[in-house]
Amino acid sequence: MALSVDLGRFFALEGPGGRIWNLLERPISASAVVQKLVEEFDVEPRTCEAETTAFIERLVHSGLARAEA
Repeated sequence: MALSVDLGRFFALEGPGGRIWNLLERPISASAVVQKLVEEFDVEPRTCEAETTAFIERLVHSGLARAEA
């Protein structure tokens, strides 16, 4: 579980969400995250990319993750 104090929101980080959270512990590109998830979970690459991107964007918007160029 992750908490955004600024927004007062909780995020349940189980399954793929928890794995994404663990992968974001160190600097990593979104495409590398998608690649890892496709290897580890039964998911189509396009679906994984769309859902992973949306999830990371929510984390960034909530202040729980940072996007770097």
